[in-house]
Amino acid sequence: MSSIEEAINKLKLGDWIDVYWYDASEATGIPPQVDVETYVHSTGFFLAVKGQVRKHLILAKEIIDSGEAYHYNSILFEMIDKVIVIQRDALDPRLKKMLKKAIKPEDQEAGRPAEPSNAKKR
Repeated sequence: MSSIEEAINKLKLGDWIDVYWYDASEATGIPPQVDVETYVHSTGFFLAVKGQVRKHLILAKEIIDSGEAYHYNSILFEMIDKVIVIQRDALDPRLKKMLKKAIKPEDQEAGRPAEPSNAKKR
């Protein structure tokens, strides 16, 4: 298990975190003569780990209308450089309860992504 996976496995729903990661990029025209890595710093509340084939960290970036909707990032584990916990259990309890309803119970523990019944074991 990588150090990134170990850090993510310790996260709980509602932890306020910073995630530093490498994003894919797109362009048109002549291939660039410079570094094409896109380093991103995202901050928000940890929601879950999702993914049937590859694990993704789900991070709520913006919470809209008191939890009726939210904007989120889905970040592939392999693209994450580091995760820093800013504050444990930082999400307002009322919002946490609303967001919890949108997440399957088995996804609320960071280290336990939902497994499809027909998933191949590697």
